Amino acid sequence: MKCRTVTPATSCSRADAVNTARTKSEAKAHHEAEAKAAAEELAAKIKGQIVSVKVKGGASGKLHGKVTAKEVAEQLYKLTGTEIDKKKIEMPASIKEFGSYDAKVRLHVGVVAAFKVKVEEAPL
Repeated sequence: MKCRTVTPATSCSRADAVNTARTKSEAKAHHEAEAKAAAEELAAKIKGQIVSVKVKGGASGKLHGKVTAKEVAEQLYKLTGTEIDKKKIEMPASIKEFGSYDAKVRLHVGVVAAFKVKVEEAPL
């Protein structure tokens, strides 16, 4: 039996629809696997690193302002060469003093890289 494209309710059109859906789901799974592999590779670069952020501060050890995820994302970009969305970086609520802090970045579902943020005083 030869399939005709004129009749939409034939068994051939249903088979074509099933094949198209299967192909789309396989492609989606393949792209998802590629994205996860890239995220794991980036996580390996970031894990255990120390990200230094230099900011102005007062004599009492307090900062003028605070260290934001945007500043940390910029330093991670310099370190890895890959842009990281500031929304994916998890840090303590507010970093307003010099010192070292634990942080992590969620790169993909199930892929998290932990690193340290070291806040140092910028030279005058």
